[in-house]
Amino acid sequence: MTKVIEGNLLEQIRQRPAMFVGKRSLSALSQFLNGYGFALRTHGLEYDLGLPMDLHDWVAYRLGFRESTSGYTNMILERTQHDESAALDRFFELLDEHKARKTTVVAVVQTHPREPDIYIQKQFDAERRRAKVPAEVKIVVYTEDAGFFLTHDDPEAEYRKVPCFYPSLSWLEKFFWPDHEFSNILEPAIFARLLSEQIIFDQESKKKYQRIQETGKIIN
Repeated sequence: MTKVIEGNLLEQIRQRPAMFVGKRSLSALSQFLNGYGFALRTHGLEYDLGLPMDLHDWVAYRLGFRESTSGYTNMILERTQHDESAALDRFFELLDEHKARKTTVVAVVQTHPREPDIYIQKQFDAERRRAKVPAEVKIVVYTEDAGFFLTHDDPEAEYRKVPCFYPSLSWLEKFFWPDHEFSNILEPAIFARLLSEQIIFDQESKKKYQRIQETGKIIN
């Protein structure tokens, strides 16, 4: 491979999707980007597809999912009734929103005063060791959607990689728990909203767990 596509690839695709991926389809776009990135990696070429590192989490946040493991393509398709053309349009809308988003820091939370029981074992490590965690984390929001993102400013932190999305304060690990003793609440009204969302989230989770216990089936 001697030449790669120059300029903003995603913007070129936005203008002429059929020329690049064959049709107006989010699935086709996703497959194209995966293949294009794989080819460049195989040839040792540096590249930037223009996708935010927190794209999956951003889509989950904006579209009302609890987590992002299904991936941005599946989440967008589900919300657009699997209309590939509409999903493609929504994908670019979400990208535009991501570029224009403004961060609101709701709280700054000290990591737990006790050394956290978070361990990692990298490929060449002989034994597990405690992960390096940031001294403090920030709870941030970008819109009025449910949930929040966790960020920090420590480039050497091994846990957690950020930014990452949480649907509820309940999902924060114990050493990140926003206890007032270890927190600086900067936006009390928004923090109160997150607390209210936590109550609803916990109630829904409890009902879902009970249904699973009664039926033996996983409830989406």
